Amino acid sequence: MISMLDLPGADKPSSSGEAQFLANTRQLIFEGKRSGEGYFSPDGKALIFQSEREPGNPFYQIYLLDLESGDSHRVSPGIGKTTCSFFRPGSDEVLFASTHLDPEAKARQKAELEFRAAGKQRRYSWDYDTHMDIFTAKRDGSQIRRLTTTPGYDGGAFFSPDGRHIVYRAWHPTDTALTSYRELLRQRLVRPNRMEIWVMNADGSDQHQITNLGGANFAPYYTPDGRRIIFSSNYKNPKSRDFELYLVNADGSGLEQVTHHTEFDGFPMFSPDGSKLIWASGRSSREGELNLFLADWRP
Repeated sequence: MISMLDLPGADKPSSSGEAQFLANTRQLIFEGKRSGEGYFSPDGKALIFQSEREPGNPFYQIYLLDLESGDSHRVSPGIGKTTCSFFRPGSDEVLFASTHLDPEAKARQKAELEFRAAGKQRRYSWDYDTHMDIFTAKRDGSQIRRLTTTPGYDGGAFFSPDGRHIVYRAWHPTDTALTSYRELLRQRLVRPNRMEIWVMNADGSDQHQITNLGGANFAPYYTPDGRRIIFSSNYKNPKSRDFELYLVNADGSGLEQVTHHTEFDGFPMFSPDGSKLIWASGRSSREGELNLFLADWRP
């Protein structure tokens, strides 16, 4: 049974409250139009992140930053779109999702550059590209290996604490639905409202779905003992932004709700020692705004 989360001061937001959590804040990335979704290596000496900085490609690619030397290099192929990179514990491997095998990847880049050159600007939204698949590579970008091949979207992947398994989100429509969806996606008219949680071995074998809830289930992350997975879902009200955090055993059993709030809760992660849970939430925020919340975790 999961105990209630402690949320000291959760309903009393204050900018001065950041001081108890954040000190010596400094900017790490300066290059490129924008960068984000950075994760530390297990030893804390490197950071893997996504950034828009490649000439001729307006989309995110994956980079690794050496925190001691300050040097950085690209890990992903440089073509198409990428997202959600992560280090494999006890290994020289990294994980990321990419569309570089999409036959139209360069055409999509060209179209986006022309769109921006015309002075147009899109409202930011996350792409669920049907050519997005999960890959591993060495930290230097060599030995890229494709893990997922099913038509549809696969992304948001993370290794288990022991590096033996991968959890990810996926949407695999039928061939007929996929054809029509790709056309709508090309026109940026729709986003998928169905996403489920999947698990596979680190080498890509034994891919299997562990949720079948409906709605959008995403941002899965292993508990520190690797036995359970925490994720965000709106399956109780699929057309809403009422996302809550849930726990499920790694085999898909034992679903349990963690948060109970009318605002968005998502992107959960645990501290290395498992004592804290951090996630993004719309609670105690202005409309449309998300902030980070930290809570004691007592499994």
